[in-house]
Amino acid sequence: MTVKKRSGLSAEKRVKRVRAARASPKTTGAHQKDFVTKRWLAAIRRCAYWHAGLRSWRRAVIARAQQSPHSLPGKVAVIGFSLGGGACLTYASRMPDTVSAAVAYYPETNFIHYPGDFASKIRVPTLIFAGVLDTYKDCCLIERARELAAAGRGRIRLVEYPDAGHAFAIKRFPKAWRESDAADAFRQTVDYLRRNST
Repeated sequence: MTVKKRSGLSAEKRVKRVRAARASPKTTGAHQKDFVTKRWLAAIRRCAYWHAGLRSWRRAVIARAQQSPHSLPGKVAVIGFSLGGGACLTYASRMPDTVSAAVAYYPETNFIHYPGDFASKIRVPTLIFAGVLDTYKDCCLIERARELAAAGRGRIRLVEYPDAGHAFAIKRFPKAWRESDAADAFRQTVDYLRRNST
């Protein structure tokens, strides 16, 4: 059996050192820092590749939608729900060349650590629907949506539903479904898209 070596240590020795470092919170040796640094760099590289792939994928999706026989000429509007709402805020709202408006229903916002910086990158009219009672996995808390809207300086409009939680606009989730809130959100979405379509 052959064992590949990295940075002068065999795989077995690296595993032993990592286990020892984890067992002893006082260990701050160079080997531990080196190992952690390499792991973080590898994770960052994977994220960069993933984002590059997502960037080309979303442009391909928009191009395909524009080529549909049912599409109207010009820019597209993007609507996302939950995780898709987070992607809508992160990507579609920053594409003024192809997107006319972005609408996010109870979007994932737990990854946004600096709302002011995040909101400053939004380039298209953006509408967010959020339930005040949404605590689903702490991904879509109303506080973060409020911070985004405040930092958006008019580019981001927030509509709050005081008695709604997560997925209030999806009928197949009967515990979350709120018919009046869903109807209001859909009506506002259509109006918003009419006002912001080009």
